[in-house]
Amino acid sequence: MTNKIIIYLSALLLFCIPLPGISQAKSPIILGQSAPLTGKSARLGLNFRLGLLAAFAEINAEGGVHGRDILLKSRDDGYEPHRTLFNVQKLIDNDNAFLLIGNVGTPTTEEILPLLSARQIPLLFPYTGAVSLRDIKHPQILHARASYRLEIENIVKFLTEKKGVQRIACFYQNDSFGKSNLQTVQDVLRQKSLKLVAQGKYERNTLSVLGALKTIDEQEPEAIILVGSYAPCAEYIKLDKIKNRKNRIYCNISFASPGDLQKSLGKLGTNVFVSAVVPFPWAESLLVKNYRKALLLIDENTGPSFLSLEGYIAGRLFTKIARAVPGRLTRERFLATAQKNINIKIDDKICRLAERIPLGRDSLYLVSLFPDFQKVQ
Repeated sequence: MTNKIIIYLSALLLFCIPLPGISQAKSPIILGQSAPLTGKSARLGLNFRLGLLAAFAEINAEGGVHGRDILLKSRDDGYEPHRTLFNVQKLIDNDNAFLLIGNVGTPTTEEILPLLSARQIPLLFPYTGAVSLRDIKHPQILHARASYRLEIENIVKFLTEKKGVQRIACFYQNDSFGKSNLQTVQDVLRQKSLKLVAQGKYERNTLSVLGALKTIDEQEPEAIILVGSYAPCAEYIKLDKIKNRKNRIYCNISFASPGDLQKSLGKLGTNVFVSAVVPFPWAESLLVKNYRKALLLIDENTGPSFLSLEGYIAGRLFTKIARAVPGRLTRERFLATAQKNINIKIDDKICRLAERIPLGRDSLYLVSLFPDFQKVQ
């Protein structure tokens, strides 16, 4: 009898051992993320997730949100809309996610809009600059980055005014993300009395760029604006450079991710530029220094990147809003607090959620890739 009691008590004690990083006094706040963690766009999801984890590690070490730790539950959607919808349903119903944060992509986010609206689920700081997602019909979506339109206006200004380019082509992803930005490129060029000399498309999650390459190259553009993920954009640039187009300029919108495109291209990164929508990750501002310090809490061997910095900023912004919610933390109160506190200071940076460039004009610029990152506009 005594041995049975000892075994029974021992079993109970196993369930009473505190788990590292989890508050025993209060339940954690679970945040959900659907993003590509595998496949040809995996680095987008993994790096944004890394930034979120760095922010939450820092915040949890400080006591979390009123004593509650923040936990991130990420599900892999492979950058496919139907998988995103499935993931979000599981995150809400099975994982008890309080809200969504850091989802990746335009078509994937558009797929879940009816569900977000019907269930009144907040989606914070998705990795997309699509204008379609900034409509007042979607008040449950918060943005901390500039729109793709502003990026494209900046790219065209760089090409026409600094580089003296007139013959511009567009390589784009054949879905809502690519088509909407193709239209934006055409609109912006029209304002400067210019037209695209060529356009070529590829299918999402493929590297099938040869058809686009042939179509565009026949028109001999001086510059190409690329609208796609890092892998197909890198494939296009590599194959185009094999033809010794040494003077051709390649400008990518931010979705290509400067760091991941640089890794994919290596020395072929000459004359390649990418739009950035966050502060320079190697800057000496307090926010960026805290970001680099927080990265070490997750992985001492991981260096800074534009994408993980964006994830870190997203995590810090969530915390600021959550801590400001009066009383019990609910989705309704969270959104109401976010809409009321539209100017949020994190360290030495103010994020103005209602502005066209939330992180400020100095956070929208182009970087060259080779031999190393350098701000050019």
